Amino acid sequence: PLFQVIGLVLLHGVGFYIFFVYLPTYVTNVSNLPMQTALTINTICMAVMAMLIPMMGKFADRVGPRWVLASGAVGLALCTVPFFTWFGSGNAVSVAIAQLLVTVFVAAYMGPFFAIVAIVFPVAHRYTGLSISYNMASALFGGTAPLVATMVFEKSGSPLAPGWYVTVCAVISLLVLMTIREEAQEPAPVHLPPR
Repeated sequence: PLFQVIGLVLLHGVGFYIFFVYLPTYVTNVSNLPMQTALTINTICMAVMAMLIPMMGKFADRVGPRWVLASGAVGLALCTVPFFTWFGSGNAVSVAIAQLLVTVFVAAYMGPFFAIVAIVFPVAHRYTGLSISYNMASALFGGTAPLVATMVFEKSGSPLAPGWYVTVCAVISLLVLMTIREEAQEPAPVHLPPR
């Protein structure tokens, strides 16, 4: 279970840190868009994401968390590289549209995320297992995502390299998702107060 959660947190962390921490600097450096414009677009997209995440969670209650989470991962796997062409375009409207679209995919992944990872561990070890795996993977993959994106961009010379990095992470997380049973492994104990 530890590695399953780490595999799912991979895209959760990398997706957030690339698109909402690294992206304004990337857009400013690659497309020469003013930093104020890049940060304004980013702030608007984060506000949109804050509204979309609970909506995606509610949608997951209707159709199942696995499908919503998978749709976010598939969207990021298929669209991130093309979006990076828009991010490098130098056109503020193209950057805004691309970041808004990617925001939908990230929100789809984040909305039902904890509903899925919570069922991976047995009830007796749920809090410990989840806190260790989530925080370890967030630091390892999410926290280093801007560094890795910068490195792959510089080493490859391709402005699309950070997009390929996210795509690989999305595919890995999607494959891990396929290994997780959606139903809880054991019922949680119910403790009712005495009457």
